[in-house]
Amino acid sequence: MILMVGICFTMTSCTKEKSIKGTTWIGVVSFESHSITYTLSFYESTYSMEGKYSFEDDPYTVMSGTYTYNDPVVILNINEENRSVSGTVSGNKLSLDGIIFEKK
Repeated sequence: MILMVGICFTMTSCTKEKSIKGTTWIGVVSFESHSITYTLSFYESTYSMEGKYSFEDDPYTVMSGTYTYNDPVVILNINEENRSVSGTVSGNKLSLDGIIFEKK
């Protein structure tokens, strides 16, 4: 009986599903005279991305929608454009549409 409990515990800890729910990621794109800081936040099944120019105080919504995550691939469905983009998570970095985000 104890052996079976140990085996079940070991198997469930090995197959634990990874999640990005509740995480926030920061990506910065630099230009000659300014930069844009992107903040990507994942919720239960939705996400939102805000951008903020270095010369402005207020952020703006870049895109939002639903997402799917199948480690290491994340697919963002963009409500505003009726299309999707995919990215890859590796450790604390997320590569998405040419931007490298770091987990906050």
